Amino acid sequence: LAAGAAAVMLALSFGTLGLYSALPSPWSEAQNVSYIALSRLGWPVGLSAVAYLCFSGQAPLVNGLLSWWPLQVFGKLTFAAYIVHPVVMYGVNYSTTAPIEFSDIWFAKSFTGFLAWASL
Repeated sequence: LAAGAAAVMLALSFGTLGLYSALPSPWSEAQNVSYIALSRLGWPVGLSAVAYLCFSGQAPLVNGLLSWWPLQVFGKLTFAAYIVHPVVMYGVNYSTTAPIEFSDIWFAKSFTGFLAWASL
């Protein structure tokens, strides 16, 4: 189970490495469609397998790494930002009366502001 979860997650993470640097893509349309469709299912299945292995005590090294206190702090902070950021984005984007003009500066300013407000 551990080898399968690792293989699925590594394949989904690095399976398309360098694929889109060459145009036209060496993958057929069927391969692209199947990768895009199944990657949405494969990632949570792989994460579920890792969680099961950790909870059942079958992966003590992975469990030890994920239970290490600096990673716990980082996990709690990122989860809090994940929960808060939609509220921040909603408040900022829907409080303006003028239409948004998308530009590189707007994206940089919005990203920095959203990051700062979601991190507070």
